[in-house]
Amino acid sequence: MIKATELRLGNLLQYENEVAPVNAIWSNGNYELHSDVLRFWTIEAGDELVTGIPITPEWLERFGFEKKRHHEENYWVCFPYNVGKLMAFVAPHDSKMRVNLRVYDVEASIPIHNVHQLQNLYYALTGIELIIKK
Repeated sequence: MIKATELRLGNLLQYENEVAPVNAIWSNGNYELHSDVLRFWTIEAGDELVTGIPITPEWLERFGFEKKRHHEENYWVCFPYNVGKLMAFVAPHDSKMRVNLRVYDVEASIPIHNVHQLQNLYYALTGIELIIKK
């Protein structure tokens, strides 16, 4: 279940096997999704059919992250405006993505797993929307 308080306009979610951006958020906890084929869905608070989109290497590359390799580990890196490096790693033992942020010499691991969380983190750090580039 994804709560409206986790979302910003434009966040990408999955509903009925389609990827759709959040088009509106209401104070009652409901929100609206809009698909590319001119369909709208109003999502009521607690709707279990809406899911986050897992962060995958394909999604990172669509957002413009560049693939690198270090010590048998693949990772993707993006250089946000005036922030430092935003890096996403595939943990070799469980194939889950984790996102690390390095600002100058300080590094933090941030447990995010879904595209909308990455979009929100990127915006919070840069003030710029993370958009599909490819």
